[in-house]
Amino acid sequence: MSYNHFFDISRALWVQNSENVTFESNKTDVTSLELVYAQSTKNFNCIGNTVKETKRIGINLDGINGGNIRNNLIEKSGTETSNTRSGIFIGSGSSNIKVMENIALKSSNSYGIQVTVTCSNIQLTNNDVDGMTGKVLLPSEAGFDGMYLTSANGSKYKVTVSNNGQFIVSLVQ
Repeated sequence: MSYNHFFDISRALWVQNSENVTFESNKTDVTSLELVYAQSTKNFNCIGNTVKETKRIGINLDGINGGNIRNNLIEKSGTETSNTRSGIFIGSGSSNIKVMENIALKSSNSYGIQVTVTCSNIQLTNNDVDGMTGKVLLPSEAGFDGMYLTSANGSKYKVTVSNNGQFIVSLVQ
């Protein structure tokens, strides 16, 4: 679903038990629920969307296996009840998702991006997000905020940043 403009709706997209879904380049003014709610879906992509205000979560993923959440702008989220929801939420055993280059501005949301401990292999990279409680909630067992780099000899490294601002580089086997 691409290049639509939605006005005063409950949610722009609700997808469940599907494969190879792309929601791209859509604009939404106000949603009473989420911009996107995706459940039990394989290979879900949410790319280049803009939402002015969501009463609940901007992008809500539950049980997603594979996909990209990239280059989305969430201006306000969680306005229904202050400090209880996030701009981007990934939960219920979701796995193998890259979340990159998104903007979730601080409004009533608790986190810009929130990932639950039930998730695995969630990679955050280059997101500009904020929330009332914090910018990102990402348990280490669920994934990491950083990037992979490959050296000239083909060795693959994972790069993250410590709490005191130092780079942590580790070889990926």
